[in-house]
Amino acid sequence: MTVLSALPPASALPLLAQRVERSDLAALAQAREVEASFLKDHFAPLASTVGSELERLDEDDFYGELGGLLKRFVGMECADLDLGTQVTRQSTERRVS
Repeated sequence: MTVLSALPPASALPLLAQRVERSDLAALAQAREVEASFLKDHFAPLASTVGSELERLDEDDFYGELGGLLKRFVGMECADLDLGTQVTRQSTERRVS
């Protein structure tokens, strides 16, 4: 199953947002699942790769520090959603091997 098949149809997103605003627990759980799925399958690996490349290419300067910040921020988001740290490491391992 891809993240796109797990997402509600675009026409349902405004309804989902309204339900989240009303603290509908089922909608909150669904929104959290969609967020976790997107972060795990798409954004975390990309952010890890980009962050590592920035650190490598601009070691002791602004963009290197920004790459490290990106990786730490996404790592905290993954931890907050109980995805673990292996998500951000996967992309680095794929790039190296």
